[in-house]
Amino acid sequence: MTINKIHIYNSGSDDLIHYLKQRFNFFLKINKAEAKVLIIENTNMQLSDDECILFFLDSVKLASLIENESVENFFNNKSIKRHQKIILLFGIEKKQLPHFMNNSTVITYPLSNIEGSSSVIQLKTTGDKLELNNSVFDLVHYLFPKNNGSLSKVFVGPYDGNAKSEFLKVMRELTHRGYNVIDYNYLGNLSDNEELVNTLKEVDTSVHFLSHESLKDYPKKGNDSIKVNSLVSEYCDNTKAKLKRIVYIPPIQPDTADEIIHKVEIFKRDKNSLVNAEIIQSPIERLKGIVLEYLQKNDNNKFKNSISDLYVIFSLTDREEAMKVVGKIEAAGLSVCYPDFSLSRLELLSYHQKCLVNCTGVLIFNTNNANWLVRKANDVLKAPGWGRKSAVEYKYICGNKPEHEIVNSTDIGSYTFIDDFRNMDFIEALKKQNSN
Repeated sequence: MTINKIHIYNSGSDDLIHYLKQRFNFFLKINKAEAKVLIIENTNMQLSDDECILFFLDSVKLASLIENESVENFFNNKSIKRHQKIILLFGIEKKQLPHFMNNSTVITYPLSNIEGSSSVIQLKTTGDKLELNNSVFDLVHYLFPKNNGSLSKVFVGPYDGNAKSEFLKVMRELTHRGYNVIDYNYLGNLSDNEELVNTLKEVDTSVHFLSHESLKDYPKKGNDSIKVNSLVSEYCDNTKAKLKRIVYIPPIQPDTADEIIHKVEIFKRDKNSLVNAEIIQSPIERLKGIVLEYLQKNDNNKFKNSISDLYVIFSLTDREEAMKVVGKIEAAGLSVCYPDFSLSRLELLSYHQKCLVNCTGVLIFNTNNANWLVRKANDVLKAPGWGRKSAVEYKYICGNKPEHEIVNSTDIGSYTFIDDFRNMDFIEALKKQNSN
């Protein structure tokens, strides 16, 4: 799958559409993906194999598209593949889509506090905007995967209940670490069993979440989570595949209904649903750590905490400018790690400490916050306490130089200063240092 042109269908929310275009261009640059992003007003166009169209829909926009004959013809065009028709839903569910949209890649926007109108979808909070940014980030990684071939390919089955945000954290963490993560939501509808089987042939591990709600009517009825788990189990049994599977079930709590406890026990005894599977029951907050530990254990030591040439440290407010520096450093052939702000605060701290332990050098991107700069420089000094075995070989500060008193009273005086981040002459010196 190679995409060179992304069309964003303008369904009437001009502010949102232009914001999304800007976000796509930003994340495409981070991912070093060469693709044009265009806004289109209709679907009356010939779509080549390297193009896709994105539809961002709330209930109002969906209602208008259902009555649009040219849009229906577009979705019914069998020559256009599923990954070329991508729908991002705001506050509505897949089951509300008309039948002609079934053969599409459908992503449900993870938050519900969206305010829709006939003219614009408004993001009501900073959290909404951050989550939308993360969704665009996920979509860019789907269209332009950037992974480490030595690590597992992971299939993530449907998830429901309150697990969606946790699974998104899992997938983003795995993506950041170089795993090739395949989200079931990108595969289309459940009836296309052939596509699911072809996907399973390519993966090493599958992760399934079965909430208590999923098991409520088990075994008489099942939602997508139950059905896909059964299909994957059947695939493993029929093909004797060595696919390793994690089936996550939330732990039983004191207030869990007896009916649910009974259904969980029935499922755990169902060998036909658990071929190649290991059931894990723990608090949902620990899910990401459990999945990572499982993958690392079963990768035959493929996963290692890689040593990056440079750890670029920056704040969330400086991310856009700092990523320009990151792109230039990576273009010079150096490996770079940098903050992943989709992580929770504790997770980001843990990741920050690991980067300081494993990097060869650091570059702190600073604009105008002296206190923040001092804290990050102090973190570099603390790295031996977190497991670092040797001194950081080279240290840079890019941006504004702090006041004389701060430089003299802290370790900041030992850093090399780069006054203008547009001046990348230091990269050549850094490459020479790294090759010695």
